[in-house]
Amino acid sequence: MMIINTFLTLTTSSLQLFIESLPKGRIPKESATVMITPKTHYALISLSHIKDELEQQKQSNPTLNQDLLIIENLLSDAKEHFSVEKYKLLHQGCPLTPGLIMLALKSYASQLFGHLEKSGVFIFKQSVIVCFQPEDLEMVKATVENNTSEVYEIEILSRGNGELLQLNFIGNDCKDEDWEKWNADIFGNNDEESEENFSKADERDNGIKVYEETENLKSKIFEEDESLEVDVRSAISGAPKEEMEAFHGMKKNTPPLLPVPSQSSSSSYGLSIHPTMNRQGTKRKRESLDWTMNSSLTMDEIMEGVRQIMKRFSKNSDQIDKGSRKKATIGIFGTSGEGKSSLLSAILGKKNLLPSGCFGACTAVVTQVEANLTDSNYIAEIELFSKEEWEKELKDLFSVLSDESEDRDDELYEIAVEKITALYGDDADEKTLEELKNDAKFAEIEYFLSTNKETFSKSDVNEFIDEVASYIQHSESSSGNWYWPLVKSVKIKIPDCRELLEHIVLVDIPGSGDCNKIRDDLWKSKLRECSSVWIISAINRASTDSGPWGILKHCTEELGPGGECKSINFICTKTDDIDPENYVRYTRLPRDQIPEDKDQKKVCILHRNKNGKTKVKEKFEKSKLKKIFSSDNQFQVFTVSSKAFFDPSLNLESSETEIPKLQDELRTLNKSMNRELVRDYVKVAKGTLLLIQSGQRDTDKKMMKMKVMELEKNLMKALNELDKYFDSIYSDLEQCLSKGVDESVKSCVASTTELITKKDGRGFHKILGALCKNYGCYWSKNWDEVLDLNKTLAKHLHTCIDEDFIKIFPVTETTGKSVQEQIDKFSIIQSDSANPSSPMHHIENFIKNEKETQLTPLLNRKIVDMKKLIYSSIQTTIRNEMTSCYKEAAAVTGTGSMKKKQDLLITTVDEIKHDMFNKAKMEVLKTLNTLKLLIMDALEKELKNAIERLQSQTSKIREDVSGYIEQLERLSDQLSD
Repeated sequence: MMIINTFLTLTTSSLQLFIESLPKGRIPKESATVMITPKTHYALISLSHIKDELEQQKQSNPTLNQDLLIIENLLSDAKEHFSVEKYKLLHQGCPLTPGLIMLALKSYASQLFGHLEKSGVFIFKQSVIVCFQPEDLEMVKATVENNTSEVYEIEILSRGNGELLQLNFIGNDCKDEDWEKWNADIFGNNDEESEENFSKADERDNGIKVYEETENLKSKIFEEDESLEVDVRSAISGAPKEEMEAFHGMKKNTPPLLPVPSQSSSSSYGLSIHPTMNRQGTKRKRESLDWTMNSSLTMDEIMEGVRQIMKRFSKNSDQIDKGSRKKATIGIFGTSGEGKSSLLSAILGKKNLLPSGCFGACTAVVTQVEANLTDSNYIAEIELFSKEEWEKELKDLFSVLSDESEDRDDELYEIAVEKITALYGDDADEKTLEELKNDAKFAEIEYFLSTNKETFSKSDVNEFIDEVASYIQHSESSSGNWYWPLVKSVKIKIPDCRELLEHIVLVDIPGSGDCNKIRDDLWKSKLRECSSVWIISAINRASTDSGPWGILKHCTEELGPGGECKSINFICTKTDDIDPENYVRYTRLPRDQIPEDKDQKKVCILHRNKNGKTKVKEKFEKSKLKKIFSSDNQFQVFTVSSKAFFDPSLNLESSETEIPKLQDELRTLNKSMNRELVRDYVKVAKGTLLLIQSGQRDTDKKMMKMKVMELEKNLMKALNELDKYFDSIYSDLEQCLSKGVDESVKSCVASTTELITKKDGRGFHKILGALCKNYGCYWSKNWDEVLDLNKTLAKHLHTCIDEDFIKIFPVTETTGKSVQEQIDKFSIIQSDSANPSSPMHHIENFIKNEKETQLTPLLNRKIVDMKKLIYSSIQTTIRNEMTSCYKEAAAVTGTGSMKKKQDLLITTVDEIKHDMFNKAKMEVLKTLNTLKLLIMDALEKELKNAIERLQSQTSKIREDVSGYIEQLERLSDQLSD
């Protein structure tokens, strides 16, 4: 290694001598000048473009001959590698790299301006300055415009107007004897006045000074003409004056340098940032792509890199990724007092971040938490009932309050009292509706509802909590001016949590008994959107609490085949709330396992945590959810202490509170969502460049016509195959549904009778009355009593289709039968023609990318949405068929009303059973057919449109985009890791 380093040092010294022997130093005052700099510090270099320089130097300077031959051998594996197609990668840190880049710059300058009668090249660190006669300016402009390079910055610094160029150069101040002769030969006389205006370097260039001083010069020039705007991304500036012009494009022949990723870490995105000027002469950033190929890039680096590419070709490059992917929803269940607010505050890292009681205390308000990605404020967006919706709600509430019969549901009565007094004040529940309408508060509320939405934004979290408290909290100690009864949903946006919640939404889904159908439908629809569910329960009753287990039991269909839930986390809270003495006595924990010092409490906490996890897992193993969430990572149990997470005196390590584990869960999901978003962005960007590339190709019209005919033929063939697939699953589901109809018809009367004629306990007539009022469904506040006649009637139809349905619409795994898999493999490109050597490869590549980028994600999202609709249509149809019966039964009051209700329900089920279940069957098949037509129409329409775009595409962009496409493909490969 020492020998190699010594050799490189000697060789570098020889190369440096060669470079320093070239003209350099002070620029004559009256000359016009062009500066050329590389876009990237590390590059792929074409050896053919420095061969002439090496050959000339070998002939003119024998003492350097052997060293330069060694350089030549280092860079070339064989003589033929000097061809224009052969490139070598110059690595960061190699001492030869700067010198070789300078050789390539000088070679390029000579190619462009060698035809000029009088010109000279000045060598500076990472740039060259070409001097020429002012009268040659127009010729130079034409030359640059016709021979521009993607890899160089080429700027006309001066047109010979006397501006001084304050530039340093490599090495010491130029004092060689040939300077005056060389200058005079090129530019004529060199009098004393000109000599006084020459720039003089006093010290060795440090790599930054030359850059800063060059920019100072450009700033001076721009200050003289503020109307001039230079945009190095355009081919040539359209400015009315010519003191400064910037050029940018792609050289038609192979350039000496091609940009490649570097290992520079000078910017937060792994990009080289170079300033240019705006119209007012101030600096603005212009990022040039400079990726690292030998190290893994972050998602932000990849996204920013792709944006820099797309800025060259699309005005809307920054809009390409917005709204392209739905956020992941995590549903949170748990009754009030279980510690949900404290838990989420701890996960987000700030004590008391969310107001205590904002989750679950307000009956059934859906509360959503997400990241504020725009500023550092805390924001609440509150959706209110419309005036008409609240009038109906109020009428229903007073209907409950006025019900003095024995059938009255006490829980619904308590809810009605709670809502009316919270909003209108004490004793408001004792008034009639007409009396309440005459109250001044009533008019105030009506005006308030006309807004439909309230938004609060505060930088201070305490001010924020105070501001929104009345909309999301309930106080039993004071009445009036609590607006939560008017609230449909609340969206809270938290700053500084991008890492956890950038692509995730946390939604509290109370689901407790509420007589409002709007909220009932809202939380059920939210539940079906959840990709994960967190069940919250205090650890001391986690395995026995009827609430969480009632939720899991009642919502199996919404979590499983009727939703998109991939995992369930059962979170046991308040683990620090323990009395060690009582715990030891209750569990009969051996005394020799309990220390006498302050760690006694910690031992008890950890022991209870371990036992609690075991009991919860054992109970889950016996539930029917086990069939759906079968793998170990699909059901996990956490034992957390939000209090101990913030308070080290409670003697638990941070990891033992298990808050960091939940943070990691969010972080991992967030990264996964971000990766998917970036992958989509890269694919869309690639599609844009592929379309540009297709428009640049001079494709044979006859060959194009044949290819279009082939693609259209393949499209019809692929659609026919997809049609056969849908016919197959339609037939399978029809058979399953027919079996379900038969079983439902046979058992529906018996199952209805069993559900609605319970003989245990008093007060069942109240439960039955509430069931009728809520269109067939009743659940208590604590979920210890759940009755759902619609779900009971739909049971056999669901059971009969579940096995096939899960295969057709799986949540995670592949089944070989799913609709998503059919869409993924749908292709109109024949496998034997999809190769780089095909003359129509660019067309095939575009079609393939267009389908993967635009169609597949869109259709997969539609498939998930339609899947939910298909599965829920059974129960929805049954409820709709029974609605008139429910209303009629709810209106029955007085002596013997419970028996009348029961008879009416049973009789109705028996009378409409054939028609009701067959309608449910046909609704499933009808919705499935709708999905088929939606998918096939989208595939046919969009792919035909893509083919037509290819046929009519004529790109105005002359720049070769193939290198950018290759870069995007490499990024896609990295994202697939």
